Amino acid sequence: MKALSYDLVPTVITITLLTILPIGYTKDITFSYTETSAQDNLTNTQPRVWDIKHYQDNTAVLRISRDNYFIGNTTRCFEQKLMLRVIQTNGSVIPINLDIIEEIQDINYCLVNDKRMIIDWNGYNISKIEFGPSYLLPGTNIWIPNDYLTVNPWIGFLRLSMIRGTNNFIWSQYAYYGDGLFSLLRNDTVENLDLTNIQVSVLPTLNYGYAIIYTNTNRNTADPLSKSGGLYVMFLNYNQTTTSQPFVLYEKSTQNVVFTRLACSIDYSHISYECVLIMEQEDPASINGINNTITSCIKIRFLSTGSRLKLDSIFNLTLTSFNTLPLGGYILISQKTALNSTVNFTVLLYDENSKPWEFLQQPIISNLASSYDILPNNTMLVSQNETTTTWNLLAINLPQLGPFNDSGYGNLHVNSTYPSKGSNDLSLNFNMIHIIYQEPVSLSDGYLTIYQIINRKNVLRQIINSKTCQCNISVTVIKINILSCTFNYPGGKYFIQIDNNFVKTESNEPLLGIQPNIWTFETANKSIGQNRSDTAYGILRLTTKGTQYFLELSDSKRHLFFDDLIKELTVMIPIEEGMLSSNEHYQLDPDDVTKFFISISIKETKDSDNMTTSEIKTNLDQLIKNKAYTGI
Repeated sequence: MKALSYDLVPTVITITLLTILPIGYTKDITFSYTETSAQDNLTNTQPRVWDIKHYQDNTAVLRISRDNYFIGNTTRCFEQKLMLRVIQTNGSVIPINLDIIEEIQDINYCLVNDKRMIIDWNGYNISKIEFGPSYLLPGTNIWIPNDYLTVNPWIGFLRLSMIRGTNNFIWSQYAYYGDGLFSLLRNDTVENLDLTNIQVSVLPTLNYGYAIIYTNTNRNTADPLSKSGGLYVMFLNYNQTTTSQPFVLYEKSTQNVVFTRLACSIDYSHISYECVLIMEQEDPASINGINNTITSCIKIRFLSTGSRLKLDSIFNLTLTSFNTLPLGGYILISQKTALNSTVNFTVLLYDENSKPWEFLQQPIISNLASSYDILPNNTMLVSQNETTTTWNLLAINLPQLGPFNDSGYGNLHVNSTYPSKGSNDLSLNFNMIHIIYQEPVSLSDGYLTIYQIINRKNVLRQIINSKTCQCNISVTVIKINILSCTFNYPGGKYFIQIDNNFVKTESNEPLLGIQPNIWTFETANKSIGQNRSDTAYGILRLTTKGTQYFLELSDSKRHLFFDDLIKELTVMIPIEEGMLSSNEHYQLDPDDVTKFFISISIKETKDSDNMTTSEIKTNLDQLIKNKAYTGI
């Protein structure tokens, strides 16, 4: 889903990344870009990087804004133009500029939330999503509902919003149906929360659902021994109709606990979830009648079953953000504004056992927006101070701190594959692939999909579900039977995509898959060199539904039907144009009058690099018989 879902302020990018540096400590570099556009009512301020998001394939997306005016002394408003910059993996930049006044009202350019738009890389608005009425609190610029949003780039997104005048919030699943079409799928209400002291984090899960992690307190209880506050998680499956019961991750029985910060992320190294929670409580012991406040910070790791794996105390009580790192370990960041123009980042790195790891550059100087992001290739992007027309990013290469070496599949748990990534000598018509994992796995319920790249288009060759596949699994090795017609093209370029949850770990956690265009390889570019054969004639039978469709066509449209069918089969087999044809004759199947036979012929070829008519017939027969799993 190469679309952008833009939450006007703050930025939320809905996307399914920027290969700046190889993994390991190397010299940091700066990426600079000069803006050439301007707007008449600007205050002539510099373009500023206000947010950074990323795709899983290492493409970075930046929100660029210029200050325009202030409401009072606090609320910042921006130039009335939505400016996004897509930095591709080759370093080129796609500028996206939108200034549609009727679509984006003035107030959306100030630090408040309203509605979202789905736009493509050409800047076209392909979907508008109205979430219903929202309000400003009287006498303030605080927008209600205050909402949270997380994106699952394959299926849609989840929105979490407070309900005005209540102690409830509502979650809403929005589904993606392709071609920019989104719609509300399911929603439900979570009740009886202390919204005056709530911290929330929402995450996509590895089974294409969502996790809602939140704090809740029970103030002014008459029972001093009652549970007065804690951290809880709800898991929602895709298309789930009702709210799940929450799991308790942590509870504090002391009265008057105040939760001040919560940050959560997926731990791809351990295939779990981690949160850092900071809280304050009154110290029972007072000095000179003045109560002291005790601040504490904990890190919690847990599974999608709700089981808590580990709880650690952390002594960095000034942290402003927490991230698990794609290649293992985690990072704590503290930010401090200096002279109202820059932000100092203090960075602490830890390995999987919470052992400190030296960070070579302290502090990192950022721009006033202090925006940063960590890409899947372990590169940290930090916004830098801007000039009049130029914005800058610092790229810092973070070390690999996990238990497994990165084999280049975007998944630490994949050790190797056959065919290997990047190979170019795969035998034609081979019928088995291997995946070797770093640890024991078992089959789950996900898809493995094989594509051939033909004229820059991804052509589906075969799709396999782990529940129904002809697979053999032995501890860490999975062998998967493949149709012999899948890899039948000399010098063909292919890639294999694996969905999350194709396999699962020993603890039954869905395992991360492999993204498109990563596990790439080619068949051997060798002449087939077999004896040629004569032209072959045959018939194909339409399904009942296909026959009914064909009968409803006019004569001219039936001609187009045959023409399109030949073109599509030529790509799906695949063979050169002109080798397949039809005289466009058709007749009823005498054994089933609800279906039509249509004629087809395979032309003789004298080129030794082409498949013989017999091979084409065999491949076509196999594709049709397995049409539920192939491009047919």
